[in-house]
Amino acid sequence: MHHAATKQVESENKEKRYDGPKYNRTEDWIKEHSFGKKIKEWLQRTDYTNQGKRAFKILKDIEGCNGLKKGDYVVVDALHNDHLEVFDKYKEWKHVANFDGTKNEKKTEQAKQKPRRQLQKG
Repeated sequence: MHHAATKQVESENKEKRYDGPKYNRTEDWIKEHSFGKKIKEWLQRTDYTNQGKRAFKILKDIEGCNGLKKGDYVVVDALHNDHLEVFDKYKEWKHVANFDGTKNEKKTEQAKQKPRRQLQKG
């Protein structure tokens, strides 16, 4: 699996910052990222959005993927464009996933500090 989404570099002030691919739209991640391309046939475009970004429904469990499950909705993060936000079948926020489909525990814990809105009909 591709792990560029978890790559970190140190900046001058010693804080970690992301130095991997960024996508403005979920559609771009599907078309351009190797994992997005691999699973595109199992993604269905929906009318739901998160902060203006289109959500896609996952139609099938993906073998070896711990961050995305059948029935989940996935959308590129609207603020940083450097990870995926995952929502459950009820359209409630679930966790953060890297672009390779793995669950990002660190960003999920950080995200739990700020309540997330449900997916909205776009």
